[in-house]
Amino acid sequence: MKTSLITTGVWGDLTKAIRASKRPSYIAVAYLGKGAAQMLPVKPNSKIVVDASRAAVKTGQTCPNDLIALSKNRGARIYSVGNLHAKIFVLDKRVFIGSANASHHSAKHLIEAVISSSSRSDIAAGRQFVQGLCLEELGPTELELLQRIYRPPAFAKPIGGGRSNKVRAVVKPAISRVMLAQLVEKNRPEEDADFCERNEAVARERMDAPRRHFLDDFFWQGLSSFRKGDTLLQVVERNGRKIMYPPGRVIHMARRTYRKRVTTYVYLERRRGRGVALNTIGRRLGRGALKRLNRGGQLPQDMAAAVLAAWST
Repeated sequence: MKTSLITTGVWGDLTKAIRASKRPSYIAVAYLGKGAAQMLPVKPNSKIVVDASRAAVKTGQTCPNDLIALSKNRGARIYSVGNLHAKIFVLDKRVFIGSANASHHSAKHLIEAVISSSSRSDIAAGRQFVQGLCLEELGPTELELLQRIYRPPAFAKPIGGGRSNKVRAVVKPAISRVMLAQLVEKNRPEEDADFCERNEAVARERMDAPRRHFLDDFFWQGLSSFRKGDTLLQVVERNGRKIMYPPGRVIHMARRTYRKRVTTYVYLERRRGRGVALNTIGRRLGRGALKRLNRGGQLPQDMAAAVLAAWST
């Protein structure tokens, strides 16, 4: 095991080590600035977690175009955590932890310090930490929308409001809202067949990653509280048992009115994978979880993160 402190040429060492890594990297770096994609020559299927919140993008701290480049050119998977502050780079044989954001400003103008370790336990712990943040994946469509609000950085203006004197013992990842849909197996009305066929075609055009995901849909009697962009978990009652399916992102919604009956069709891009009994997930999450999972609507942040983490591997 070798541990060293790097205080000069931090990004030179980091980029060289990332390029030499033979396996996908696991990276959590708060901000990824314009031009930073060249600093991260990662292998395909690497996971990169950044703060791609609207605040970070509008102030230029994170550049969506560079995230798009990493996704398209490097085959990386991009995730966002709104309150991320960590800077950790987990490679196949080394882990780097320190102060450096992925930006030319960091590489050329700031005094940075990074600890490098080849300890297997440190590498495993770092990979587990980053994996635990891979909750909200961003596809090409979402990154393109973020690029529209991108503004060049103003380093003198920090993100967020005033300082707080309160110290939190544990800070959890800030993620977009996660919705739970309680459903019962039921065939859709025959008179809606043409309507559904047209909207399914629209939804397919909006898919970001059809190779890793598939198009799923369900219908909701009346108006629904779901909205485009939600992360959604379906709980389907089947033969007296409730099954939860892997999370999907709502990419299209269509409302149909027929003979004064309103039906909302929800289309989502969902991960491939089998469902798991709701009781099993409830036991994994601990006391009181099953009771909340048996209800619909928006999940609290802590529970939402815990449920998504169960599906993140």
